[in-house]
Amino acid sequence: MTNIVCWEASLENDRATKAQASSGIENVITTQDKLYQALYAKSAKPDVATKEVLRYREALLMGTLLIKEKGFLNTNGIIAIQKELP
Repeated sequence: MTNIVCWEASLENDRATKAQASSGIENVITTQDKLYQALYAKSAKPDVATKEVLRYREALLMGTLLIKEKGFLNTNGIIAIQKELP
């Protein structure tokens, strides 16, 4: 059971890091400290840049789930992701 929890935490950290890297393409800059505080500290109030990175993270997660479910990501899947994101 502990290995599953560690594996899930590792995946979560990996998605957050990839989202942070993706945000750099659009000049949305945030630090890993701010990102992890927003993810794990219930009292943290993320700034605008951190919120944007968290939205990238959600998009990556949705895309990953759609690919796992269907085996591919098509235009309808991309549109569904864009509709879900604020």
